Amino acid sequence: MPIRPENKHRYPADWQAIRVRILERAGYRCEHPGCQARHRQLGYWRDDKWVPLPRALRDAGVDKPTVIACADGSMLKVIRIVLTIAHLDHTPEHCDETNLRAWCQRHHLRYDARHHVATAWRTRHAAAGTGDLFGAEPSAHAGAHLGQTALGGQALLSGQSDRAGVDLGAA
Repeated sequence: MPIRPENKHRYPADWQAIRVRILERAGYRCEHPGCQARHRQLGYWRDDKWVPLPRALRDAGVDKPTVIACADGSMLKVIRIVLTIAHLDHTPEHCDETNLRAWCQRHHLRYDARHHVATAWRTRHAAAGTGDLFGAEPSAHAGAHLGQTALGGQALLSGQSDRAGVDLGAA
């Protein structure tokens, strides 16, 4: 993932050399257990597994990211893997090799999902210039399952119901 301009000062001057060292350590493959996607490789995801582009598709001229209509009516999204360097502690200044992993976009984004939720929350609240009624950031569970949201700390009493009429106090 590209480094945001406002965060460039947080990376060491030799970041590119560190990045190359981590990629070489990984053999230019994703270090997430079981992935093995290669840097700059074309392929697609099937059942959460990386599938390198089959020779038949390469021979047919597929040489860049695209969407292919399959005979069964499904669509195959061909992508190019770009390995990124993940900081396990989300701290760009901490560049010890034990804190860094070479991961494909999919695994890096999944690992960072909770961190991105919390960062987005702080950014929105800072931009709005408002405080939080309870003075708390999103819970540790926010973003654990993408697409789900938290209730924001509201106390729900027995007998109160959601819009669908489900008793929220019974849970």
